Amino acid sequence: MRDGAFKEADRAQLSFLAPVEKRCLVWMARHTPAWINPDHLSALGLAAMLGALFILDDPIFNGLAISLIFGIFVSTLLTLVVIPVLYYAAMYRKLEKA
Repeated sequence: MRDGAFKEADRAQLSFLAPVEKRCLVWMARHTPAWINPDHLSALGLAAMLGALFILDDPIFNGLAISLIFGIFVSTLLTLVVIPVLYYAAMYRKLEKA
């Protein structure tokens, strides 16, 4: 989007919150700086994981810290490893048949 134009995406979402979600997503896409990339978002997730390490010793927030750490870890693992491998496997089979 170097020319500054925002390209509308076709979305097939039929939930009752779809109009609100679309407005939020368009707002975020327009206001996110161009220098932000997925690597920055992964680093932000890692920082959140490391931040949760500080509350592991607290008896009240221990469960929250464990949930945060493993939740961020699993979502990052799915995003960076599992989903790309599944996508590659699906595309490989499709290209192999063609």
